[in-house]
Amino acid sequence: MRTTDTRLRNKMLALAILWTFIIASALIWNMTDLRKEIYQESVQMARVALHKDIMYRAWSSMHGGVYVPITNQTPPNPYLSDVIERDIATPSGRQLTLMNPAYMTRQVYEINKDRFDIYTHITSINPIRPQNAPDEWELNALKSFEKGKKEISEIQMMNQKEVMRLMTPFYIEESCMKCHNHQGYKIGDIRGGISVAVPLEPLKTIRSQHEWFLIFRYLCLWILGIVGICLTWVNIHRHIQHRKQVEESLLKMNEQSEQEIAERRQIEDALQIERSNLRTLMDSAPVGIIIVDNDYRIVKANKKAETLFNKKNDDWTDKRCGELIFCAKRHKNSDGCGFSEDCPLCPLMDAIEKVIVHGQTTDGQEMEVITDPEVSVEHRWLRFSVEAVILDGCRYAVAALDDITERKQSENFLKESERRFRDMLENVHLVSVMLDREGNMIFCNDFLLKLTGWQREEVVGQSWFDMFIPNGQGVREIFARHITEKTAMSHFENDILTRAGELRHISWNNTNLYDIQGNLIGSASIGEDITERKRAEEEQEKLREQLNQAQKMESV
Repeated sequence: MRTTDTRLRNKMLALAILWTFIIASALIWNMTDLRKEIYQESVQMARVALHKDIMYRAWSSMHGGVYVPITNQTPPNPYLSDVIERDIATPSGRQLTLMNPAYMTRQVYEINKDRFDIYTHITSINPIRPQNAPDEWELNALKSFEKGKKEISEIQMMNQKEVMRLMTPFYIEESCMKCHNHQGYKIGDIRGGISVAVPLEPLKTIRSQHEWFLIFRYLCLWILGIVGICLTWVNIHRHIQHRKQVEESLLKMNEQSEQEIAERRQIEDALQIERSNLRTLMDSAPVGIIIVDNDYRIVKANKKAETLFNKKNDDWTDKRCGELIFCAKRHKNSDGCGFSEDCPLCPLMDAIEKVIVHGQTTDGQEMEVITDPEVSVEHRWLRFSVEAVILDGCRYAVAALDDITERKQSENFLKESERRFRDMLENVHLVSVMLDREGNMIFCNDFLLKLTGWQREEVVGQSWFDMFIPNGQGVREIFARHITEKTAMSHFENDILTRAGELRHISWNNTNLYDIQGNLIGSASIGEDITERKRAEEEQEKLREQLNQAQKMESV
């Protein structure tokens, strides 16, 4: 990223330098052209001034000069003393003198110099008038004329001012011979030259204004170009940033996709392993396990379920539960399991529906089923629990089926034995009581109720010790100790209190009660009411003591 920014910045900097070079070159080019134009314009101005002087000099030469009044500014020309009519007088007596072209031009030059700061000079290598001698620049120009040059121009400093100097040659004409015949010139010879010096200050002012205008214009163009380059750089930078962000986003999305694919593969592998483990766990489970879909059809079952119902997996997969456990009510409707009017009463169907529809778990319910009648008709009891499980995004019901037929038979046998035992206890004149671990009554026979005067609903569930032995704290402690130590005191005697407040003396035979798992759940006691016998024994003991006392008195 940084390399790209540096490369882009270098390119934009190079473009800015190139733009600056182009603007500077164009400015220098235009300013050079402007200087050339000013130079040519100054030359042209000098030519105009020079040509004007040459024209009126030619006019004066054409007329052989002009007569003007003699004044202090225009005295007679001493260099025309050989001219017979140099000085004349008008009829009125006014004195006139001949002013030849050179004299006239020189006087005009002096006026130009004073008024317009334009310096004009006629000179030659061999002047008649010493004051017309050339300066160094004019001398070099005159020598160049002799070599064929037609015009000489150059910018020089005169009187600390910058001027444009221009000089052209003078050729001898017939009108010139009047004054210069004695010097041996021929018509067409170079007599000398005329030079003009035009001040450049006004042109320099104009040039300066144009130069500042050019600088301002090109500066504006340069600024616009630089701003355009900067805006271009910003836009390109933003585009690059956006492209980088898009590339990074795509790269990140690609990495995320690859990671998601890898994670999905891991999940699929984990699911495959989990399914394999689940199948192994299902097959190793000691109870039958079936997985049922939302149409109450079996999709999977373990080996215990196959053994329990004498069916292979392929025989009942995709069939309803009633087809596996052979519910008799499945024949009441041609559609089979789940469509009979009695099916809503089926506890297994109800439990599966609660799980699939509401996600409500069912635990510890029991039902009676029959095995395959084609093999053998056998009634079995199942204890089942149903829970929800999500497989491939769908909810299924998992039912654990435990064969409790033997336990159920044992319970029925125990119930029958208990019924017979209770019937026997009801028909004998003995007190029969069953207590739980806390000493609460869970059973008593009619003889106890008749003996004590209580009703059954008044005593069952109540504390034996609170109702019948209210002052027997020692008896309560003995009971608690034997329950904790899981021991039994086979014989014991104590008084019980009847509803009328009478004490009855009972002789007990005790034993502990256990459930099927062998856990101590309470005690059972059978007692004989020996109150009368106890009283007779006590009377007999009193009589014996009285007899012994009487015998002792007789011996005395």
